[in-house]
This record gives sequence, structure tokens and C-alpha cells, in this order.
Amino acid sequence: MNNDYPKELYELRSYYNLLYRLLEVFFSGDFLILDAEMNRDYLRICSKIKNILDRPGFEKLKIKEWKPYSNLLVFDEFSFEDDWELEKRPLICSFITEIETQFIDNSEITYEDLFSVESVFN
Repeated sequence: MNNDYPKELYELRSYYNLLYRLLEVFFSGDFLILDAEMNRDYLRICSKIKNILDRPGFEKLKIKEWKPYSNLLVFDEFSFEDDWELEKRPLICSFITEIETQFIDNSEITYEDLFSVESVFN
């Protein structure tokens, strides 16, 4: 395992929690609003997560299914809630549990100065 693993794990944890919050907002309304900018933010976060999972030490997490959608512009306006509630939210929660287990096993080291939401979107 590389020396940067705890820092990278913290970064992964932060990005994945941000991904979850973005999807909660996206699916929270009564109507689905397909927004190109929100989709771009989703894809940016997914790219950051994928880059971390491709690093040494993340092999166990990388084999898990973690990305719920290819993009946020592909939904049927009548079935989007069921897909999120019944399939994708449990997938995300399972992956968050995997990350949190690794985080706890690595002494729960945090790097508050490392991660900022603005860094995702710049």
C-alpha cells in the first residue's frame, strides 16, 4: 500500500459523499429536471473518483460497482424515482459502507485542508 493511501482514502470518501449528496438533490423533486451543468458536475466528481480508484491500494474498492449512472441526462421522466430508490441508492450506500470500513481501519485520519468542494468544480 502506498504512503499516500490514508490521504487518498480521505479524498475518495469526500468525493463519494459529494456524489451522494448531488444525487439526493437531483432526485429530491417531484419532477426530473435534466440539467447539463448538473450532469457536468456529476461527471467531474465521477472522474475524480475513478482516478483515485485507479491508484495502487484501491484494488478491493475498484472491483465494486460504484458509479450508479453513465450520466444524468438519460432518464425516463416516469421511472426515475423507482430506479434511484430501489436500485441505485442501495448501491451507493453499499459503496459508502466499504469506504467507511477502510477509513475506520486506517485510523480515521482526516485532512480537512485537502478537500474543498470548489476544487471539484475548478
